[in-house]
Amino acid sequence: MKIDLWKIPGGLVDEGETIADAAVREVWEETGIKAKFHSILSFREKLNYKWGQPDIYFVVLLKPETYDIKIDPTEIRDAKWMKIVREI
Repeated sequence: MKIDLWKIPGGLVDEGETIADAAVREVWEETGIKAKFHSILSFREKLNYKWGQPDIYFVVLLKPETYDIKIDPTEIRDAKWMKIVREI
């Protein structure tokens, strides 16, 4: 059974790294896209996530500086640009 599931790039913030720097780095590592941090869009907090540890997940807005996707197959299987659709 094939599951067609897509998610935004993500990962952990390294020690001494800002949220902005981590987002830019993760997008670069996974997609080869160079981008500039613009803002935090949202976040969520889970107090008892994996192994009883808390987790904070941020969604950020980045402005792409390059557009050619070059995936790292050790990080992800595929990547593509998708249009954001907002429904009211």
